[in-house]
Amino acid sequence: MKKFIILLAITAFTCCTIVFAQTSPSAGKPMLADRHISDQGFTCTECHNEEKPKDNPKKELCLNCHGPLEELAARTDLEEANPHSSHQGELPCGECHKGHKKSISFCDQCHSFGFTTP
Repeated sequence: MKKFIILLAITAFTCCTIVFAQTSPSAGKPMLADRHISDQGFTCTECHNEEKPKDNPKKELCLNCHGPLEELAARTDLEEANPHSSHQGELPCGECHKGHKKSISFCDQCHSFGFTTP
């Protein structure tokens, strides 16, 4: 009976994982860099401008596609706060958006907005 319950739990977990992966907008593309490559057809050098990148792309390079900053802030203006119009001033995009790691919400270090950061 114990083995049956464990098998049932594993099966349920696996099914939930598969359903989530299929409904997730980034299914199969867990990192931001992967999505830029697969969705936009970019290469690494289009964002990093060097053969072996060491640093995050500069904000100006991100804004070439996603900006200008004022328009980006207008698109992300939420009732409680705006992650692109911060009292911290203009932050580098890499403070939240991580190309090769899980992105974070810089704001949530002090606040509890719960922003979903691509």
